[in-house]
Amino acid sequence: MRDKIRVKITGSIATQVDLEGMAITDDEIEEIAQEIKTLKPGLQLIDLSNNKIGDSGAKIISQIFAELHDLSEIRLEGNNIGKDGATALFLLKKTHPSITIDLSGNRIFDAKEAEDLEHAPTTRPQNNR
Repeated sequence: MRDKIRVKITGSIATQVDLEGMAITDDEIEEIAQEIKTLKPGLQLIDLSNNKIGDSGAKIISQIFAELHDLSEIRLEGNNIGKDGATALFLLKKTHPSITIDLSGNRIFDAKEAEDLEHAPTTRPQNNR
C-alpha cells in the first residue's frame, strides 16, 4: 500500500476515512479495504470518490465492508463502476439496510437503472478478479 494512503487511514478519526482523489485502483483496493476493516472497525463513512475503482474493486469493497457493522455511508462518485459493481455494492443493503451509497458520475448513465439496481433481488456475486 502506498505510504500516502496508509497515513490517511491511520491519521483519520475512528469513524471516517477520506481517500478521495488518491488514484486508487482495483489492484489496490483489497489491501486498503482490509487495512480499514482492521484499523477502523467502527467506521461509519468512507469516501473513495474520484479514484479509479471499477467493477472488480466495487465487488471487493462490498465483500470486505459487509463486516463493518456501523458503516452508514460509502462515497464512490466519480469512479469507473458499472452495473456489475453497483449490483455488488447494493448487496450491502442486506446487512446495512440504511446505508447510503453514492455512485454518481460512474458508468451508470440512467437514474432509473441505478434505482432498479439498488432494489433488485440478487445474491452476492463471486469475486472474479
